[in-house]
Amino acid sequence: MKEHTREHVIETSLPLIEVDENGNLPVMTTIQRNKASIMIRNECADYDHGSCLPLGCKCPQCNSFTVLCRYFRHVLLKSGSIPGAKTLEAEIFKGKPVKTCKECGRPFIPKSNRAKYCHDCGERVRRQKKAATMRKQRSAAKKDG
Repeated sequence: MKEHTREHVIETSLPLIEVDENGNLPVMTTIQRNKASIMIRNECADYDHGSCLPLGCKCPQCNSFTVLCRYFRHVLLKSGSIPGAKTLEAEIFKGKPVKTCKECGRPFIPKSNRAKYCHDCGERVRRQKKAATMRKQRSAAKKDG
């Protein structure tokens, strides 16, 4: 399932990982670390049966509560095609609030402060509401005419 293949992206070509005002790397909770480890095992192009190919040793990101790997930070977490990547990024880096969809209950990153639904549910709910409005307008037109 590792569709995020790369042709030897040099680790130094990726930006540095953001640090807080004290110079500390971002820290993950146990649940976030478990999600990150699963994501790395399933999606990382450099992960090979527990080893990191460029480093030639055991994957340090899978065993650490701090965000160490630039590839994990800037490629996997920012990927829109990996389920839950954007949500995990928002949880770890606290840059964006995470809301729960009123329709399906999944966490999502809102594009505005008024968002109630994730992208998929938002489109479906909008179509349903528009159809109900049009039915109401048509029935009102029939009564008037």
